[in-house]
Amino acid sequence: MDWSYTELSNLVGQFLPHFHFPSIRKTIWLDFSNLDFAKTHVLLMVGCFAKYLQTQRLLNNFYCVIPRKIDVHRYMSRLDFYKMIGANVEELFTRQPSSGRFVEICQTNKDNTFDVVSDDSPR
Repeated sequence: MDWSYTELSNLVGQFLPHFHFPSIRKTIWLDFSNLDFAKTHVLLMVGCFAKYLQTQRLLNNFYCVIPRKIDVHRYMSRLDFYKMIGANVEELFTRQPSSGRFVEICQTNKDNTFDVVSDDSPR
């Protein structure tokens, strides 16, 4: 996937071919190596796409290449992006509480929506 595109319409355009043949299993490379800045909405879109393919059992293999920029990698890791997509990536920092600062990426459902947006909820 070409990460030079950060607008959602361009990103969706890159995803669409993978939906045209849903019975064909895929190998996906998520190469973030040249990513200079991680936009949360783009990470969410990529994460949702990866999760969809995983839940539909459409992945043969899945590879994730972390960003060269350490700050971008730390940001993605701290938001739990790698955890969302199921990538086993080493964290190069000590986690601090997110309460009052940001909300990590997490799965929501009708039973936990309020807890997810509450600053005091355990994850």
